[in-house]
Amino acid sequence: MEKDHELEKERGESNTLLEVTGLTKDYPRSGMSFRSEKLRAVDDVSFVAKGSQTLALVGESGSGKSTIGRCLLNLTLTTQGVIRFQGEEIQNLGERSFRRFRKYIQKVFQSPITSFNPRMKIGEALKEPLQLRDDLARSDYQEEAINLLKQVGLSDRFVDRYPAQMSGGQLQRVGVARALAPQPKLIFLDEPTSALDLSIRGQIVNLLLDQQQKLNLSYILVTHDLRVVKFMATQIAVMYLGQFVEIGLSSIIFANPLHPYTRGLFAAVMLGENEERQRRRVFQLQGEVLRLEPNYKGCRLFRRCHFAHDRCKEEQPLREIKPGHWVRCWRAEAIELELQGSNLAREEGPVAK
Repeated sequence: MEKDHELEKERGESNTLLEVTGLTKDYPRSGMSFRSEKLRAVDDVSFVAKGSQTLALVGESGSGKSTIGRCLLNLTLTTQGVIRFQGEEIQNLGERSFRRFRKYIQKVFQSPITSFNPRMKIGEALKEPLQLRDDLARSDYQEEAINLLKQVGLSDRFVDRYPAQMSGGQLQRVGVARALAPQPKLIFLDEPTSALDLSIRGQIVNLLLDQQQKLNLSYILVTHDLRVVKFMATQIAVMYLGQFVEIGLSSIIFANPLHPYTRGLFAAVMLGENEERQRRRVFQLQGEVLRLEPNYKGCRLFRRCHFAHDRCKEEQPLREIKPGHWVRCWRAEAIELELQGSNLAREEGPVAK
């Protein structure tokens, strides 16, 4: 994954806000034998985030997407790896040292209702992050809170309301305003529309895109909704059990996903005609996410993959198949040919059982 990091640097360092190299996060867990074991939630992940761009982290629950966000926001310690914000290392800093970075890296939460203190008025909730700014006096906080509400399409009357007096869509707009309050450069969007009605999701997405364009914001987006990904993302990183299995421009991956896991995700939510659904049935994943033995080094999708061979039990490097398109699958090209009617993939050996 270091090659991917180098590739992104070559495309322009001046616009790079965040560089993550070799990020790994282990959590302790107790096994059946009562021995201390480690659960690797994020495994050697590298990426960059640039201004006015959105990197979408896609994958099933438990793939490690939100753990990456916790590491970036210094809410949990990393096990290994380097996180650089505008060239400065920020991983595992104490809260006092991280404070000067916190105003630049903010988060919009998944549930707008649970992310606010029910006893605190909206105006007070917006004033808290304003304390991170050096350009405002306390006497300016009330006016700035009103300005933030207007910025996200809400009137000043909401400043004196409590969270329970607002709808989910209105409260998520306040969540966006709260993230914008300290004037950040990077916002981690953790399922920002999943708790909202379908009729409201598009409004929040348009609000986020509008603010991104106006303020030159960088987003890291976590979502299960591939329609939101297609609409918002500049790049996509597909995660499975802590690893990136496919990375590339959003337009390229949506047009031609190459990893079997990515194909499976897309097949599960296809919105096209019946013929298109039928053609993609072969991509459907088998069963649910399976945790593997701690020392297992091969493809983590092995037991769920329709295209698996014995060689898939060997370690799978992330490699550049096409310019800017990285895939962790030795059979990616063969699978593509197979799906185009070629016999090449069938000559490589029997399917593993």
